[in-house]
Amino acid sequence: ENQDQYILRPDAPEEACIFVGMLMGLAIRTGNLLPFNLPRFFWTPIVGDQRRLEDVATVDCLAEDPDQLLAADARPLRAIRRGLGELVPVHLLRLCTWRDIQERVCGDAIIDLDLLRANTKYGNCNVETPAVQHFWAALESMDNEERQLFLRFTWARCRLPVAQR
Repeated sequence: ENQDQYILRPDAPEEACIFVGMLMGLAIRTGNLLPFNLPRFFWTPIVGDQRRLEDVATVDCLAEDPDQLLAADARPLRAIRRGLGELVPVHLLRLCTWRDIQERVCGDAIIDLDLLRANTKYGNCNVETPAVQHFWAALESMDNEERQLFLRFTWARCRLPVAQR
């Protein structure tokens, strides 16, 4: 599930982590999504929740010392939260789940075709045009991963913005 996702380097520069936190805050405030492909292991402490040993298995199933991995990125996470706190009141993050924050920063991983249809602008055609109907039929036949690839090809992003809901 998390094969193509990243985790923090424990020795990541503090200034860079603060900057990443500020970018996350801007994404939350403006709806301009970030292409962060980060696992639950990252997002859980961002909202102030404690990681569990099961979370370690989602990023490193061969970890010999899970407790060490749980604490390894504490310093960069604090810096990211500090940067995030420059734009978003950090105490309010406790009201959110890790998925809520991930979605606000990165967008929804599930491509909602109704939302996409509602925000599609047509030029020299309309919804009734046969080519447009074939287009939507083709998108409906795709699984979510293929829809993400389509969005990446056409829009350079693989998720739809949350702010348009």
